[in-house]
Amino acid sequence: MAEEAISSNGFVENNQVVGSNLPPLKKKRNLPGTPGKKLHHHILLFFLSLFYSFMMII
Repeated sequence: MAEEAISSNGFVENNQVVGSNLPPLKKKRNLPGTPGKKLHHHILLFFLSLFYSFMMII
């Protein structure tokens, strides 16, 4: 246990930084012309509001 030390609460802590050699995660981007989730949500809300207003007229 050369690189590990026991903390004051009795648990073993590792002093090495875990995952420091991992490459940074790439942010998922939308392809050109592909709408994102937010746009799908707004389109759904738009059509639901149209449907609701149509039902209120009938």
